[in-house]
Order: sequence, then C-alpha cells, then structure tokens
Amino acid sequence: MHPYNSNSNFTVDNVDDHSAAECGSCQDQGVLCANENPCLDHRISVPPKCESFCNFLNFRDHGELCQIDNYEEKLLLPDIFKLTKPDDSLSALPNHKIIAPKKINDTENNFMSPSTCFTEKIITTPNLKRIEQTTRNHSHSTTPKIPMPPVAKKELRLKIYRPNNLHRVKINSNIYIDAIKKIDIDDKKLFKNFVLEEIGKALEIIDFAKYSPDLSQTYCNVRKYALVNLAPILNDDIINTDILTTPGMSISDLRLSCISNQHFFKKLRENCEKIAKNIQASPDSNIPHVFQYRIVFSLDTPFNSTNHKITLFPKKDKFLPKLKELIADTIYNLPDSITYVIKNIDQDVIVNAFFSNVHGILISNSFIKKINLFLNSNENKFINEELGKNLNLLNDLLGKIANLVRVSCIFHKEVIFYPGEYTTDKLSKYILSDMYGISSKFHKKLKPFTQDRSKPQKLEQCVLIREFNLKPYFRTKLHSQKFTSNIYEEAIKKIDIDKNGLFRSSVFEELITCIMTRGLTKSCLDLHQTYSNIRKYVLDKISPYIANIITSTDIPITSVVPIPNLISNCILNNAFFEKLTEKCEEIVENIRVIPDGYFLNIIQSYIFFSSTERLKISLKKRCKLCYKIKLLIMDTVSNLPNIIIHKLKKFKQNEIISGLFSNIHGVYVTKSLIRKAILFANSNIISNNNFEYNLNLINNLFPILLSNVKASPMLHEENLFFPGKFTAELLSRYLLSDMYNLPS
Repeated sequence: MHPYNSNSNFTVDNVDDHSAAECGSCQDQGVLCANENPCLDHRISVPPKCESFCNFLNFRDHGELCQIDNYEEKLLLPDIFKLTKPDDSLSALPNHKIIAPKKINDTENNFMSPSTCFTEKIITTPNLKRIEQTTRNHSHSTTPKIPMPPVAKKELRLKIYRPNNLHRVKINSNIYIDAIKKIDIDDKKLFKNFVLEEIGKALEIIDFAKYSPDLSQTYCNVRKYALVNLAPILNDDIINTDILTTPGMSISDLRLSCISNQHFFKKLRENCEKIAKNIQASPDSNIPHVFQYRIVFSLDTPFNSTNHKITLFPKKDKFLPKLKELIADTIYNLPDSITYVIKNIDQDVIVNAFFSNVHGILISNSFIKKINLFLNSNENKFINEELGKNLNLLNDLLGKIANLVRVSCIFHKEVIFYPGEYTTDKLSKYILSDMYGISSKFHKKLKPFTQDRSKPQKLEQCVLIREFNLKPYFRTKLHSQKFTSNIYEEAIKKIDIDKNGLFRSSVFEELITCIMTRGLTKSCLDLHQTYSNIRKYVLDKISPYIANIITSTDIPITSVVPIPNLISNCILNNAFFEKLTEKCEEIVENIRVIPDGYFLNIIQSYIFFSSTERLKISLKKRCKLCYKIKLLIMDTVSNLPNIIIHKLKKFKQNEIISGLFSNIHGVYVTKSLIRKAILFANSNIISNNNFEYNLNLINNLFPILLSNVKASPMLHEENLFFPGKFTAELLSRYLLSDMYNLPS
C-alpha cells in the first residue's frame, strides 16, 4: 500500500520533536541595554562602528567574519550600487530608543501593587531619504517604535507552609457541567400538571389540584440523564481548554467567553438534537429509573402544615411517555438553557470553575494539570536524606516549577493577574516541598528568585540590541518550506486523529472475525498509517488558506516577550482563528459532496500486528469504510481551530522556536519577517533582469526593507534581541539579494 502523497512533503517522521534551535555566532560586545537613569545604566558596550559599504552588497573582508564555509562556493555580489550624491549628515550613528524605569520601592511588604512601572523616552533619527548607495555613505532609517506590553503582575502573601498532597488538589468541574446542574426542569410545569391530574383521577379526590407534588428527585434525575448522555462532549479536553484566562480579565469577561464559545455550542446543539431524536424513538422501558418511586403531595395553601401532606408510591408506566417528552425537550433546549444559567449564575461559581486553591491561592486549573504532569514525570527522582547533597537537583526542579507558576494566572479580589517574583518564589518552594517532603526550614538554602529581583525587571524595561556576525553570503530560496511554514501548520502535523475511536471501532467490526481468530483485540489495531494520511490530506487542504490568512493576522514579536509566552499570543490570535473557522466550514461543505470512493487510497491496505504478522484489508472492506473515513476527515477539519489551540498549549520551547523562527544567513529571525519580505517582493516586481536599469527602484526599496528588519527581533541562546545597525543593514542586503536573485 502506498501512503497518501502530500504536497507539503510531510511524513510521519516529521511529527517528532524538533531539536532546540541554536543561533549563529554573535559578538558579545555588541549588546546594548540603555536606561536614562545613570544608576540603572547597564550599557555593556557600544556596538562596533561599522565601515561604510562600497556598494549595496559589498561585504566585509572575510577575515572579519566567522569563516566556516568553503571559500570557493561564496557568492560575491557585483558593485552595482554607485552613488553620486554623498550626504555627510547621515554618517553619524543613530540614537537608539531608550526606555528608563521609574524608581520604585520593591520590598516584600509592597504586596498587591504592580511590580513594574514604565516611562518611555524615544529618540529618533531623521527620516530616511531616498538616496543611492555610495562608497562612504549609507542610509539610516528611523528607529522603529517597539511596543511595550503592560506588566500585569501582583504579589500575594502566602500563609505559613502546611504539607499538601498535590494529587488530591481538586480541579473544579467545567462551567458547562455546573450550568446543567442548575437548569430549570419542566419550567412550564406541563409534566407536573400531568402528574397531578392523573393521580387526582385515580384517587378521585375533590380539589386535588390544590396539592403540589414534589418532583425534585425526578428533575434531578433528568439532569443526571443529560449529563451522562453528553459526557463525551462535556469532558472533551479541547472544549475544556477552549476558554483562556489571561491577566486583566474580569469575571464579566470570563462569563462572556463562556457564552461566546461558538465551537462548543455548535457541537453541543448537534449532539443534543441527535440525542433528543434517539430518546423519542426509544421504548418507554428505557427510562423508568428516571422517575422517582415516591411522591410527596403538599397542600398548596398559606396555612399549610406538615399534617397536610400525602405520600404516594404510584405505578410508573402511565407517566413514562410524558417523562420521555420532558427529557427530550430538556436535552433539545439544553444549549439555550446553559446560556441562560451562565448569564445569571453567581460569580463564585465562575471563579470555582476556572481556578483551584493551592496553598491559599486561587490559581488556574491549567496549572494544576501541568503540575500534576510535572509531578508524575519527576516523582521518581532520588532525593538523598541529606538534602544539602541534592541542592543542585532541587534548584533545577525549583526553576522548572517556577517557570510553570510564573505564567499561570491567579485570581484575587476580582482581579486576574500573573504572580510577581516573590509569590512565584514562595509558591514554587511550597510545591517542591509537597513533592519531596522537604521541610520549610530548608527553603532558605534554595536559590531564591528574589535575590536579584531587579534583573528581570530591567530586562523588561529596556530594548536589547545586539550585533551578530552573519555568515558569508549564500543565495537562499525564501520560498522554501522551512521559511514559509508556520506554527499552526506544525500543530496540524501533531494532531490526534480519531481521538474518540469511532473509526477504529468501524474497522474492528469489519475485521472482527479475522482478528478474533488470531486471539487479538481492538487495541491491537495499528492504524497509524491511515491517521498519517488523514493529517497529510487535511494539511494539503488547509495550508493554502492558512498561508493567506496569516499575511493579515501575523502575531507581533518583541524582545521583551519570554519565549514560553509567545505561544499564548498564538493561541489568543482571535482574528486568525475566526478566519480559519470560516475556511474550515467551507472545506467541510466541499468534502461533503465528494464521492466516498475518492478517499479509498487514504485507508491502509494492511494492518501490522508485528514485524512478521499482518492482515490484509480487502478492497471490498476498504470500500465499506470509505464513508467512515470521509466522516472522520470532515469531523477533523470541522474541529481543526480548537484542535490546533489544544495542541499549541502542549508545545515545548524547542517546538515554539522552530515554529516561529528560522535560521537564515547564520541568524535566527522570525518567520513573519521572511513572509513580509516575500510579500514585499511580490508587490514590487522588477520588470526585467537589467539590474542597472532598476537600480533606482532597488535603492528605494532598501530602506523600507531595512525598517522591517530593524523592527524584527532575532533569537540567540533562547533570548530575543533587536539587531544592531551593522546586522540590520547587512541582513537587509542579503534578503534583498535573495528576493531579486542579484547575480553573482
């Protein structure tokens, strides 16, 4: 059997984790972090003064750069950019943007106050003139204005440490399950009146209508019945993680996010309609357990007392048809009922649905899940009784825990925020003690995160500029997939197919005789080749749309954003996911009209049970499965936006880096910069190959490209830096040569 061929050249092997990206060589002396306040001036050194370029792409002598490659393969670009108008006013180095922090008292007693305040002073250079390149002069563009995200961090004082079993930390149920438990059943009282009328006739009691039956147990059972039947969608991890909590959100924002979860309500409505039809078509004998066995009737008068009650044990048969109607109507209208409940539910219920109590702090449920995974993967690490001998190991674990705590939202006094360094340090040590039974007296010996608390603040408050040594120029194809791919496509390559196992069950039913005679079970079915083919098919279908959508919805990356936080920006890219949802719906409708037999080649021909034993799926059986595989593909595409979000949340740091950055000419730049360069070239096409003729046009394009390069950070040793003057200009020349294939 031949695997499905993909235009994107993606194979199953590509699903493996990418290796961590490492940047090219970089001059240490080229780091600049400037503050206006003299006492906070951490300028390491001034970037090296660059020599002027003799022409547009006249590189420095090879001895001044890191020479690793074969000299015979280097492309030296021609001296095509000659200048006739020197401009001495542009020969000076440009002033850099300076961001200076205000002085604040940052003590442990200063709780519940923002950890950082900012003031900015921006110094810009004159506007870049449209000039040609000269032997002694080159242009300087206006320093780009770097957006500085607000810091949403606060400190909390934790209680005295008490040992806590992390495995027993309660993760509260999701908001939709809580809402179903609170919906009104039989709000029009049709079922209640029917019960009252039927029992009144049977007992022949005059004015029995004055009595009120207590049907609370039946109503409770109806809610339970709905929860059981809708459990697959209500407990779906993708649905539960679809609502994000971010710093600055209010309770009203969370409430609105819950009722605006279009994907959830669409899937819920489809399932509710299907379940309601099944209930109506089912026999009455399926639901007698829903009806309570005892009914207490109370006299409905202002002067009623306990003596005016009647307890009956009615036969259930006559009430089951009406009860079946009640259950079907309740489930059919469940989406609207849930929305109504959430709109009116107490804010405490909303808070409890998103946050859990850990050492007296309400922290997001996503943190509880992450810390439990961390605990499971690290609980077997050996900790010697003499804790001092394990200090390095404990500090390493403490750092990893702190990284999880630092990016987890906390709720306190109706405010959602990230924990400050003091809170992060304290809570991380508490959790470390919970894991290994470490006494709180040992906390002081662990490396404190508050020891140099000014350092991370200064990193957030300054623009980091660094000079890099680019490799000697080699022509690069910017349209190569390694440059044009994006993090959303990388997520699609890793998605789980047939998570609910419906297709696997269909295959098992078709092959049950052959499988059972071999003494095997359904779990032995290895369908990874079919699932891989589905990923390739989905990726081929959606990739062109993603490439188009991302041109207008790309996420901005700045040097002040930590690498782990970049994934949050991708997940919160609402503009992208709204457009992607529309395209997915369009693709699903197109797939719906495709004949089932078209998908025959996606189904694998053999199932391997071992290296020597395999089972062939006959053509007849594969044809029977075509409709099932078509449904699976449609379901995968329909859920793709939320599946991508779910998968992005599990990305490791090396996967984030490989999804957002590419190594080009020896430095790691954002893929968004390369996409901009390609769009820039497509919108500024050179009419012919006569570069002398197009010299003025190329000279005018250079400063525009240069400004984009200056505003795009580069990655080095897992930190982001804006390129220095020399790096930005040289990389701009490299990219322009790649864009227009300047001759060697």
